[in-house]
Amino acid sequence: MKVSIFIPVYNGEKYIGKTLDSILSQSYTNFEILCVDDSSVDNSWDVLLDYQKKDDRVKIYRKENEGNVPFSWRFILPKISGEWTLYLSQDDFLENDFLQESINILKSTKSGLVITGFNTVDENGNVTNMVSPLS
Repeated sequence: MKVSIFIPVYNGEKYIGKTLDSILSQSYTNFEILCVDDSSVDNSWDVLLDYQKKDDRVKIYRKENEGNVPFSWRFILPKISGEWTLYLSQDDFLENDFLQESINILKSTKSGLVITGFNTVDENGNVTNMVSPLS
């Protein structure tokens, strides 16, 4: 099962590398990463170019600033090739087995959707809030 991971990017230079590292270190490896840069004015595009050169699963696109994520969705949908799609923000980081555990849930429950909890983390890497999908 291939997973398409969609990440809209706008001035995400500070975090996008860590986000991509967290995906590229997954135990489940059948995925593509589709990053859409919405005309960032920082060095986001250069960071994305570096990752695309390192790993051919990283696909990057640049579009003129159209204002918000729904425009990026409309842009990226025809390019998605996976059976499953994961949306991440440019500052979201995954635990190493996140994709494998999500695939296991999808297969075992025959569900079409996995909703997860998340932790918020401060600038020093300290967990400041844990949110359950049931709360």
